[in-house]
Amino acid sequence: MDRDNREEYGFIEFYFSKVANGRPFADGEEQLTAWQRFADMLCMIALVQKEKSFPSGLSKIGCLLNDEELMKVLEPHEKTAFPERDRVREIFNSLIQRGNRNTEDERVLPLWQFFNIGRLSELEILAFLLALCVDLNRKYERIFGILQEDRENVAKPTAGLVHDLGALFLTPEENQIGILLNRDSFLNRYLLEDTRENQAMSRLSRPLSLRREILEIVLERPMSYGMLAACGEFLETPQELPDTFCQEKAFEELVNIYAAMSASEASGGVIQLVGENGSGRRFLVQTLGTVSAADLISILTGELMELPWDQALEALKLAVSGSVFEHSLIYLEGTDVRPD
Repeated sequence: MDRDNREEYGFIEFYFSKVANGRPFADGEEQLTAWQRFADMLCMIALVQKEKSFPSGLSKIGCLLNDEELMKVLEPHEKTAFPERDRVREIFNSLIQRGNRNTEDERVLPLWQFFNIGRLSELEILAFLLALCVDLNRKYERIFGILQEDRENVAKPTAGLVHDLGALFLTPEENQIGILLNRDSFLNRYLLEDTRENQAMSRLSRPLSLRREILEIVLERPMSYGMLAACGEFLETPQELPDTFCQEKAFEELVNIYAAMSASEASGGVIQLVGENGSGRRFLVQTLGTVSAADLISILTGELMELPWDQALEALKLAVSGSVFEHSLIYLEGTDVRPD
């Protein structure tokens, strides 16, 4: 770090000492605190950059520009990477490496589930983090408002702000704005609120908010399944397997298929149970829940299809969230599907 950068960005070393210590997190609270410190550091850097001339500052793709800044944008200039990008990236990588499991009981920590199971890219992790920060502390509304030059100076993060802060530690290939605008990504489908398109607002200015149930999981609170009450229920699973039961052969086959699916790289799939009413399909699924130590969400497809489209979609998203992050099994009842 050269002398000028030491004076302007010396606080990076403070955050490095607090965050990049290499040891696993003790619990979810420590993990959240460390990631908030990383967000604080990015905001500090951005505020310093805001006082500098535009060519050497952030790209400011997500900000409104005053007249002077606009003139500088239009002037030809070389794009330069943030001089301490490698050091900031080192802190980011340390947080990822630390975040796998709890050191005491090997329990998977909340944020790791979203980053790993959702296969989020580095830029999507940053988007998730900034959206989370606003729900953890209102100071970020003020900070994001200033950085985005919002007229009210109070704002939620936008895709543009994520891109700007991503430029501080990501490569141009990793910091592609199109990653955030992909409506079919796991991030946009299941983690962020589905905000309707505003024709008067660019997509870069779209505010990013976490879905309520995702926030509950991050904070390690019981997840609520409000909309699922209209078309589903939780099924109890037996505490122990019965000594003998008539579907023992079918159950053994079901367990083997489930085990093979769980062991695959895809780690998921669909199992179709075919049988007449009263043949014991629900019992088999409940018993599978006992063996796999998973909760069971039953969705009545007939009632699901009677819901308005937006409510049905919300119910399915809740079920998927429960399946992915709460390790629940989804049982679709009444599909009336028969093999050819």
